[in-house]
Amino acid sequence: MNPTVTHKIYLDETGDANLIKINQQFPVFGLGGVIIPVASEPVLDLDLYMLKDEVFGNGNIVLHSIDLRKARKGFESMLIPSVREKFYEDFNKFIINGDLNFISVFIKKTEHLAKYKSPFEPYEWSVELILERIAKIMHRIGGYCQIVLESRGKREDKAI
Repeated sequence: MNPTVTHKIYLDETGDANLIKINQQFPVFGLGGVIIPVASEPVLDLDLYMLKDEVFGNGNIVLHSIDLRKARKGFESMLIPSVREKFYEDFNKFIINGDLNFISVFIKKTEHLAKYKSPFEPYEWSVELILERIAKIMHRIGGYCQIVLESRGKREDKAI
């Protein structure tokens, strides 16, 4: 029997998983995602498309936080205070009003190294922790999910 997917979970990381060279400006690694009921996805897709089209004139533009912060790659209008304020106000409303739930894991890399003689690789460990949490959530609500991990690169994707 093939269970029906009731939720989609989209995961992405922040920071890097490098335990050898730790960026002291951002010494953490995080993996987080959004849990979306399949039935809500078409409405959420349309709402987000319309928000991006209204603010940026392109509903298909991909929201990458670094591009938003640096006002590049289609987000040059973020340099205009009124546009930036409108985007964040509208995006916050989208998050608050949308049928969305969030999940995340963060690892303080320096503390991680100090705690474990053989430290876990941060990305792999974060995926394991997230999967445990997702399994508990799906068990609690009686649903099944499809998990989508953002591509990180050919070597990294193959490793995971």
